[in-house]
Amino acid sequence: MSRVKLLFVSVLAVFALGAVVASEASAAPHWVINKVALASGSSESVLGLLSGGSARLVSKIGTIPTEVVCTTADATGTITGPNKDEAPSGIAFTSCKVEKPTGCTVAEPIKTFALTSALLSNETVGLDTWTPKTGEEFVTLTITGTACSVESKTPVKGKAQCEGALNTEAETYACLFTDASSKGLLFLGSNEAQFLAHFLFLLKGTNDGKNWGVVTP
Repeated sequence: MSRVKLLFVSVLAVFALGAVVASEASAAPHWVINKVALASGSSESVLGLLSGGSARLVSKIGTIPTEVVCTTADATGTITGPNKDEAPSGIAFTSCKVEKPTGCTVAEPIKTFALTSALLSNETVGLDTWTPKTGEEFVTLTITGTACSVESKTPVKGKAQCEGALNTEAETYACLFTDASSKGLLFLGSNEAQFLAHFLFLLKGTNDGKNWGVVTP
């Protein structure tokens, strides 16, 4: 093949790759407020509240089934662009107890490190994927008790992912952490964990009370 033809083919390949990248970027889900997409560099205050009863972490410490349940949680955060947000102060969980095994208590508040998140999509639901802003540890659970069989300080690591509605707007954005949404992503120590919770997110500040949500192009 001549050098001219080779150069022409290379240029076409670059344009083709750019088109694919642009297509993937345009297809990414993004936040909207009153049907207007948030721009890069935007800053919108958000309040997150636990809804529907409790937040539950289900796993094992060693070989012993372990469940920690909290009935109160809140966080303040900021949407920082079309599909990203963060909670620099983390999420604080209180009114917590160890349901399994018996005889144990957990230190409160259970407060995570700073968090960041990004919107993804599996075409049927919006996925908001939360990760620690630095490293991979969300928090360390300190479990004690004179009759407790799992006394330990054990880190919660990985990713936590919640599911929300696509292409609809409301005053609150509901995101549900389920068995499936974080499967294989979250760990208590070295054991896979499930985080089960229902959070409601509300806009604060200048856009308090406005309808908002996640849409795909």
